[in-house]
Amino acid sequence: MSDLKFAAIGINHAHIYGQVDCLKRAGAEFVAFHAVEDDLAATFGAKYPEAQRVSDPRAILEDAAIQIVVTAAIPGDRAAISLAAMRHGKDVLTDKPGMTTLAELDEIKRVQKETGRIFSVLYSEHFEVPATVEAGNLIAKGAIGEVINTVGLGPHSLRLNNRPDWFFTRNRYGGILCDIASHQFEQFLFFSNANDGEVTSSSVYNRNHPHRPGLQDVGDAHVRTERTTGYIRVDWFTPEGLKAISNSGNISTSSAAPVRTTSSSSTRRAPSTSTVRRSSCRLVASSSMTSATAPRRPCRRSVATMP
Repeated sequence: MSDLKFAAIGINHAHIYGQVDCLKRAGAEFVAFHAVEDDLAATFGAKYPEAQRVSDPRAILEDAAIQIVVTAAIPGDRAAISLAAMRHGKDVLTDKPGMTTLAELDEIKRVQKETGRIFSVLYSEHFEVPATVEAGNLIAKGAIGEVINTVGLGPHSLRLNNRPDWFFTRNRYGGILCDIASHQFEQFLFFSNANDGEVTSSSVYNRNHPHRPGLQDVGDAHVRTERTTGYIRVDWFTPEGLKAISNSGNISTSSAAPVRTTSSSSTRRAPSTSTVRRSSCRLVASSSMTSATAPRRPCRRSVATMP
């Protein structure tokens, strides 16, 4: 057990459980959390009874004994939480995406440089998936040769009836490339052993959910480094009726209705050239490609530094 104490501000995404468990495994002590949602707080508090729920985030920010703040708040709120934590002298471990706009990225870089605090992002599909970690080890050892191309696919199940309203609000979740594809951007750079990369084209659409105009249900991007190219595609079209084989070998099928895949009007197409760069303050790939032309901006992967 180390003498590090940490607290959580914002628990809206279930990734918060992995973040907390990661720090606890590293020996840190979980002491407090702030959540405005009583239903989320009840489940979370039952899982971590050692952490006191506080009604005001200032109780965490102004507690000098707390060295680390973790957050899996609504994506549109994460940058503000991280900035407040660093300005109060605390390190940050945020869920991905760490921010949803380029302006937030710039401000986080500036405050991190001013404060010298650690700003880190826990990419669960990298750091909590042994296969990804081992693939990186094999590449580093030269066991499979030089990586020249990667394909990163991120299919997800929408579970429409189980999503809160913010999930369908563009400026709250950040867009599909900012949200889901941040995993694939980070892994592209990781497997390429690259500090910098370039997004050469990208597109996002709402293909099948016109009643949720703020939702982007499919998106893709082409990326490259000096020696590596890559393709990324993410979507919300994983059907809930796929067959699954249980541990006993039995095959079961969900009774959920199939997902319709007919095309509706697209939201926008975004050919772009944008920079993906590793920053000294370990920032997250999180700029969304939704404008007609996107400027070259940093949006680099992060390494979650554990005590």
